[in-house]
Amino acid sequence: MSKPTTPVLSTLSERVTEELRLAILSGSILPGAKLRVEDLSRQFGYSATPIRESLNRLIAGGMVQAIGQRGFRVEPVSYEDLVDLIDMRDFVAVKALRLSILHGSDTWANGIDATLARLSRFYRKPVARSLEGSYEFDLAHKAFHHALIAACGSPRLLQINSVLNDQAYRYRLLLARFGSLQRRQDNTHHEQLARVVLARDIRGACAKLREHLRLTLTAIDAADPVAVQAKLGQVQYPEGAGKGARIPTRRAGASVPRKNSKARQSDAIVL
Repeated sequence: MSKPTTPVLSTLSERVTEELRLAILSGSILPGAKLRVEDLSRQFGYSATPIRESLNRLIAGGMVQAIGQRGFRVEPVSYEDLVDLIDMRDFVAVKALRLSILHGSDTWANGIDATLARLSRFYRKPVARSLEGSYEFDLAHKAFHHALIAACGSPRLLQINSVLNDQAYRYRLLLARFGSLQRRQDNTHHEQLARVVLARDIRGACAKLREHLRLTLTAIDAADPVAVQAKLGQVQYPEGAGKGARIPTRRAGASVPRKNSKARQSDAIVL
C-alpha cells in the first residue's frame, strides 16, 4: 500500500496523532504491539510530549490501550472483538440513520448524492486502486457513511459512530492486507442503500444498513471463522516479545506465512 498523504492539521499533536493512527490502521504497527514513547519519538521524529499526547488521544479512539505503569500497546484484534464491534455499529448507526431520515433536509439528501458519486468513482478505477488500503478510498467511504446519518442531530452519536467506523476499517484493512478479504468491484450495495434512505423508507433503510454493516461478518461466517481467527492471530504481535526493541512493523510487500503457499486469490473472502 502506498503511503497516504497526511491531511493538513492545525497542531503538532494532531499531525502526530494522525500519523500514528494511520500506522495502526494500516497494520504497519501490529495489533498488540507495545508502544514505548522513546521508540516512537525516535521512529517518527517527534519529541516525547506530542507522542504522549497522541497516544492518549488514540486511547479515546479505541486504537491504543494504557497498560498501567508499563506504557501503551496497540489494541489487539480477535474474531470476538470484531463481532462485538459490529454489534455496536449496528446499535449506533441504525439509530442515527432513523433520526436522519426523520429530520433530514434537502441539504442532507444532496450530501448523500454527492458522497455516493465520489465513492462510485473509485469503483470505476482499475481494480488495484479501488480495493481496501487506499487512503483516498477510505476517506470517500467514511464520508458516504457519515452523510447518511449527518442529520441525526446528535454530535455524540456522530462521534461514537466515527470511532467505531475507524475500528471496523482497521479489521477490514488488516484482513485485506494479509490476504483474507477482497472488496467487490462494484458499488451496488452503497447505491441500493442510498436509494432506500433517500426514499425515506425508515424500516427498509435501517434493514439495509444493518445488512451492509454486517457484510464482513456475514462473509467470514459463510467462509471459515476459525481460519479468520487464526489469520488475526498471525498479525498479532506476540505478548512479551521484543521488549525495548523497535516498534514492530510489517515490511511493505511482506506476506504472512500460509499453510498452503499456493493459495489462490479466490480463497479470500469477498464482501
